[in-house]
Amino acid sequence: MAAQAAHLVDCILPAVPIRQLVLSFPFELSLLAATKPEVLRALARIHAEELARHYKQAAKKSGEGGKLHAGAVTFVQRFGSSLNLHVHLHTCALDGVYVESDDDDALRFVPAAPPSRAELYVLTERVALRVMTWLRKRGHAKDDDHASNDTPDRSFAEVLAHVATQRGTLENVKDDTGESEGPAEPAGPLVDEAVTRHGFNMHAGLTISADDDLGRERLCRYGL
Repeated sequence: MAAQAAHLVDCILPAVPIRQLVLSFPFELSLLAATKPEVLRALARIHAEELARHYKQAAKKSGEGGKLHAGAVTFVQRFGSSLNLHVHLHTCALDGVYVESDDDDALRFVPAAPPSRAELYVLTERVALRVMTWLRKRGHAKDDDHASNDTPDRSFAEVLAHVATQRGTLENVKDDTGESEGPAEPAGPLVDEAVTRHGFNMHAGLTISADDDLGRERLCRYGL
């Protein structure tokens, strides 16, 4: 965790603003992603593509031209708050785009304005619709008109995964000094609002400033 986070900050992520986007899926889709790697890969790819599309469209609306380049690193987390099985994505996105000039090869970073709730709604909608289309084409989901009420046959691994999705209980335990110790919170402002569409939930309130190397590293450790 620590070594990979340091590598990302030192060698991969540039010193530009970073926004974390957390994408959660409907229960059955989260369970499917936990047992079928091809589904998980598709979820991460579609999310990254639509996120890049969002940033490029925002830059074009602000008057930027030329070639636009977005970037992001996605961490797959497989657990919820009670260590139950809950597959979801934590993405550290460059909060803006690099603009490549037609005259030379120089790159210029243009920060993006914070996304509005309406923009997050559209982004979540696009991800959800593309994912559902992908699932239907590959036989992982059926149209509502042709859905069966029968309980689908599950493999042994899928049965275990279903059991693992059940929530446990959490209890805060204080040490002998009377102080409660917990994980460090990532740096940056955190907005509790999120948007939900078709059971897909997206939160995008956590940001790291361009000059906060420690904040970027802590955020990467959290994702890893």
